[in-house]
Amino acid sequence: MIDPFKETMLPLAKAARKVPGRTVSPQTLYRWHSVGIDGITLETIVIGGRMQTSQEALARFFAAVTEAKQSAATRDVDAGERPEHIRRKLEAAGLV
Repeated sequence: MIDPFKETMLPLAKAARKVPGRTVSPQTLYRWHSVGIDGITLETIVIGGRMQTSQEALARFFAAVTEAKQSAATRDVDAGERPEHIRRKLEAAGLV
């Protein structure tokens, strides 16, 4: 949870300009807050009627999304869970 007294607060427009690597719009940050990525949402709070996030919340969000993507990519699929046609192709190629 964002602590506005300990974290560097940013309106979504300024936070969008702080995203490293590419240009994103404030609407993208709002979407990350409301919809999220892979079930992970960006933390925001309302201060003075304006939605804000923090540099630290952005860092937590990016770390959580990265971890989720990496764990999904490295998840082992049990051979018994493979669809039959894929199992046959793998066996024919001598891979299982």
